[in-house]
Amino acid sequence: MQILLVEDSANDAQLLLAELERKGYVPRHERVQTQADFLAALENRTWDAIISDYVLPQFSGPDALKLLRQKGLDTPFLMVSGIYGEAEAVAMMQAGANDYILKGNLGRLAPALQRELEAAEARFFHKRSIGAMQYLAAIVESSEDAIYGKSLDSIIVSWNPAAERLFGYSAEEIIGRSVITLFPEQRQDEMLDILTGVRRGDIVGIRDTERRHKNGHVIPVSVTISPIKDASGEIIGASSIARDISQRKQVEREREQLIARLSAAIQRFRTADGESRGQPPLRGPAVDDPRQFHGLVFPKLKNNQYAGLYTEGWQVFDSLEEARAQALNRAARQGAGEYQIFDARQQLVSPAANKPPREVPRAAWQAHEAKHWWKFWK
Repeated sequence: MQILLVEDSANDAQLLLAELERKGYVPRHERVQTQADFLAALENRTWDAIISDYVLPQFSGPDALKLLRQKGLDTPFLMVSGIYGEAEAVAMMQAGANDYILKGNLGRLAPALQRELEAAEARFFHKRSIGAMQYLAAIVESSEDAIYGKSLDSIIVSWNPAAERLFGYSAEEIIGRSVITLFPEQRQDEMLDILTGVRRGDIVGIRDTERRHKNGHVIPVSVTISPIKDASGEIIGASSIARDISQRKQVEREREQLIARLSAAIQRFRTADGESRGQPPLRGPAVDDPRQFHGLVFPKLKNNQYAGLYTEGWQVFDSLEEARAQALNRAARQGAGEYQIFDARQQLVSPAANKPPREVPRAAWQAHEAKHWWKFWK
């Protein structure tokens, strides 16, 4: 324990310390007599308590108390006086002193000091908890995720601004209503499972689900629900954190559509490849007809979410180019029979005799060659 003594009498200071030691305290201390020394002591060290005389030749207890509180310090301040009585005691207590003790009754000093030390510790932890709650409240208020609390009866009791943006309800509209308001009909059984998990104390995480907006449309979301406990550990409600995943769902749909269209393109090449092995001539557009790409919609690479599509697209079209090259080579190496080469309008270019020069079919093919795939990625 560290105590700052504001006392001009060394003998009186020794009496105070002896009384504290008699009650089991062995404090480290410093004695000051002037305002300058008092302020320097406050700057140099943190004190557990200050014990001050009422009047000193160059300083006073009331002045010391005033300076202490002006600095915003909550250090316990005990006034010990040898001559001033009740009226001064009342004035000092009103000014912020924690206790007023007469030097003729030092038996009160140790109990008063113990009480004020405990009270100061309680104030410290209370202040810290209030600060933590305010900080958490600021996080909730500024969060981009919808955060809302509900009782065990599924009644909404709190609602942050992000929840208002996501669901369309203001706090005044939704607080006091059942959380079932946010569930589409096909998801209402989900609420019972969530409530069961919360009452068991589980953290319920649902990656992909749906909730209902105020205007009725369904919003794809991911949700995490956690139980809320009171100081005794009893579960009194639950908090929900909901994140809009509409954009991710849209990207997934575009990816699936692109893969489906590319798969269809591969199938067309495989069909053409089969025909190049001696099956009937290709019906419809030629393999390298650019018109076959008109149905393909390749999204622009807007951000990193399309990096996967870009990689897949490159790989697929590499496969298409390879399949096309293989078909050309088979046609050039064909050793018997007569075959026909068609242009993009399904018009006969030329009949080819047995073992034609390799350049003949390649030239005929390339006369109507489609653009490379990346030129369509616009």
